[in-house]
Amino acid sequence: MIELAGLTKEYGTRIAVDDLTVTVHPGRVTGFLGPNGSGKTTTMRCVLGLARPTSGTATVLGQPYRALADPMRRVGALIDPRALHPGRTAYRHLLALAQSNGLPGARVDEVIELVGLESVADDRVRGFSLGMNQRLGIAAALLGDPDVLLLDEPVNGLDPEGIRWVRELLRDLADEGRTVLVSSHLMSEMEDTADHLVVLGRGRLLADVPMAELLGAHSAVRVRTPQGPTLADALRRAGGRVELEIDGALRVEGLDLTGVGDVAFLADVRLHELSRVTASLEAAYLALTDDDVEYRAVTP
Repeated sequence: MIELAGLTKEYGTRIAVDDLTVTVHPGRVTGFLGPNGSGKTTTMRCVLGLARPTSGTATVLGQPYRALADPMRRVGALIDPRALHPGRTAYRHLLALAQSNGLPGARVDEVIELVGLESVADDRVRGFSLGMNQRLGIAAALLGDPDVLLLDEPVNGLDPEGIRWVRELLRDLADEGRTVLVSSHLMSEMEDTADHLVVLGRGRLLADVPMAELLGAHSAVRVRTPQGPTLADALRRAGGRVELEIDGALRVEGLDLTGVGDVAFLADVRLHELSRVTASLEAAYLALTDDDVEYRAVTP
């Protein structure tokens, strides 16, 4: 479990993280979303003791990271895949981490095989692509077989096969009861991977919700009728927000499926289609972050 309580991090006059209170629970993949500069990486750095909070606390497994005994066995992290000695081979990089943390050397071979780097294990990392660096960084995060994982943009630079592999890996780790916090800008991938979402905007918490709840909150009703103008007027009077789609159907927000059907019945309107449309994660995310931008534009 990761717990943030009133976490604030300032750099001079800039507030990178602003009074953030969140609990990341085990047994599920928690997606960590937000625009560039929203404070995601800074938050992770505070959890890992790489940045000192200005105020508030960040604990993992009930303690500050620095207080953990055998931290690599408890917490695995990928923050910067380029944080490598360029002259070392992939194997030697992982072996050095294992030896310095009291981990068995045999574990190095296990994680190299797990991330699919067997063929380049003896190559120097200076020649690695971004995708290979990502795999090596994930191997390092898994080296101690930890209870908690924090991965910052782990699929950057990976091909579709690699992205699918990361998705399946994260799901398996969460199913084992581990705590998994992962950030990504690939909305479609996060939609397929995460159970729960934490969304930041300019360092502040915008949402801390299950994936299904966020998508449901931004769902709409699609209705098609030969009496479009009549139904649209009736729906607006009932409190619905109505938009005309390209094919002539109406998209209705603010009323559920039953509500739209009842309005149509009372207006004596014939329906050719009535269906619920669930928003994509990208659409729901953009609605959240756009609302935050608009709010800040008018708030002193």
